[in-house]
Amino acid sequence: MRSSPTVRRHRLGRELREQRERAKLTHAKLGNEIGVSAAKISRLENGQGRPDEIVIRQIADALDVTGDDRAELVELARTAAVHGWWTSQPMDRRQATYADFESGAQTIREYQSTIVPGLLQIEAYTQSVCETDDLTLVGSIPTTSEAVLRARSGRQTMLWDPDGPQSYEVIIHEVVARGFSAPPEILASQLHYLASVGSRRRVTLRVLPVSAKVHGYMVPRGPFSLYTFEDRKDPVVAAVDTLTADVVLMEGNEVGQYESLWERLQKAALSTEDSAALLTEAAAEMERISS
Repeated sequence: MRSSPTVRRHRLGRELREQRERAKLTHAKLGNEIGVSAAKISRLENGQGRPDEIVIRQIADALDVTGDDRAELVELARTAAVHGWWTSQPMDRRQATYADFESGAQTIREYQSTIVPGLLQIEAYTQSVCETDDLTLVGSIPTTSEAVLRARSGRQTMLWDPDGPQSYEVIIHEVVARGFSAPPEILASQLHYLASVGSRRRVTLRVLPVSAKVHGYMVPRGPFSLYTFEDRKDPVVAAVDTLTADVVLMEGNEVGQYESLWERLQKAALSTEDSAALLTEAAAEMERISS
């Protein structure tokens, strides 16, 4: 069963915390029983770092966790420790975060307000954005445009893989089509691609027009993505894009607000057919500007 290592680490941490609290042990007491520090127990419960399956088995023994509950902890530890494809090549932290979630997601829902979603960018568009962006902002690892292109290509390959997400739903604001996030000749090619991509299996692309009235006037403050996973015990993830970092949410009440916002955007967005027509018209306008 496909999943995200990061999601599995957080789920494992939640299960460990519940088992420890049920046994009425402190971090320090549990750590003493298995020979690790209280800080290590705390890090495991907070989903930080790859878990050691041996340590998880020791914790299960100390907490007297048996049967299916024990098997679940061990399986979570195994899948949480997986090294994804994104760990084997230079990649900035932000792209690695998205690659992690995308690798195991069953469904992806994404809203973008100003630029083309990364999974749907053509190479020339990505290159142009890299040339205008301050690449020092995209992560802690020094990043080149070539590295960004390789990482983006790897993520796109995952999207179209037969074993990839079952559905990828995208809503882009009309500003993405009308604004100049790249030279007009590049935007024209990018918009033609977006107009056609919605006909592909598993992909739905719709445009939120400037004139749209979102119910409750809940205008999104920025881009965000929602990820669901095949194992319904894995939490739904909301990743919120900001200028310098991505905020990852897994708590039900916080994620629920973004799911509610997504439903409102869906109702306000154009149909797939009207969206494709708008994108085609915008592409033609960019071609006129560039000629």
